[in-house]
Amino acid sequence: MQNVEIKKLADEKKGALAAQYAAEATLRRVHANQKDEYSVPIDTVIAPLEAENKMYRNEITTLQEDKKALERITKSKETALVEAERILESTLEKALIIEEEENKILEKTLRQKIIEVEKLSHTIQELEEVILANGATANVVRDYQRQITELQASILNLMLD
Repeated sequence: MQNVEIKKLADEKKGALAAQYAAEATLRRVHANQKDEYSVPIDTVIAPLEAENKMYRNEITTLQEDKKALERITKSKETALVEAERILESTLEKALIIEEEENKILEKTLRQKIIEVEKLSHTIQELEEVILANGATANVVRDYQRQITELQASILNLMLD
């Protein structure tokens, strides 16, 4: 968009310069023809041309100022874009560092949880073994209690006989 405006300004400047050169050429022709008795007074021809020339010069000056203003604005925007890009890159780098740290923490937590699960699995296995051993012991105790009861019954029968 800026290039289009700059091209437009350049084209307008070329047009203004062409008009100026045409006016100057006309002025030279008028000077050359001034010697002629039937010619128009030079001031009547020169005054409008000088006014037009002055108008075109003012327009050229205004267009040049506009061009400089556009260049300043463009440079300012480019600087802002570069700064925004730098900030974005910095933010992305920080985000990556944070993500890496989070991943390290998650990996450490995962390893700890795996160790805890392994310990709990081992503890559960030991408890199952203890429960099975206690079940076997309970069976032996019941068996002994039954045998004692049988012996007591036998003794009682023997005493009664």
